[in-house]
Amino acid sequence: MAFDSTLAAALLLIAAAVFAGRPGTGNYLRFAAILCAALAAALLSRVAGLGAAAALITLPLAGAALGLSGLARRRVPVPALLATGALAAALFAGLFALFTGVVTAALLPLAFGGVAMLLSGRIFTMLPGLLLLAAACAGLSAGLGAALLSLLAAALFGAGLHRRVSSRRGAFVSAAP
Repeated sequence: MAFDSTLAAALLLIAAAVFAGRPGTGNYLRFAAILCAALAAALLSRVAGLGAAAALITLPLAGAALGLSGLARRRVPVPALLATGALAAALFAGLFALFTGVVTAALLPLAFGGVAMLLSGRIFTMLPGLLLLAAACAGLSAGLGAALLSLLAAALFGAGLHRRVSSRRGAFVSAAP
């Protein structure tokens, strides 16, 4: 049996998803980690067409969730209606791509998630944003392969490095005597 780099990248994506999905990393980031783990599991199952179908649904949602996670790190809460709208639009883009075969529709929310992470203004959030944007570009040029999966795993790992995130409120200490 020959070495398959896509399977190795799927295993790498599962490892990054387990790392990023640990408790205390934030709701958006854990949601993206679960979606990436589901994509990797679908690819590892080797069922014909399952990996591609799963990618068309999970990649846009993971991109939107990672983008929301990056924006939440700015200490300015993302309004719930805006976050819901972004996730719903990503789901719609994934379903559109699934039913029409226009793969670009599934990769645009992934790229927009990278741009949203770049807009956070924090260097440790901007670097995973660049990786996420590169993953979307790799998906456009090479399809669902090792390049997209490994760049997505690197972005997920980089986003999971910091513990102060969206689901935890900051502690406010009173300076009054």
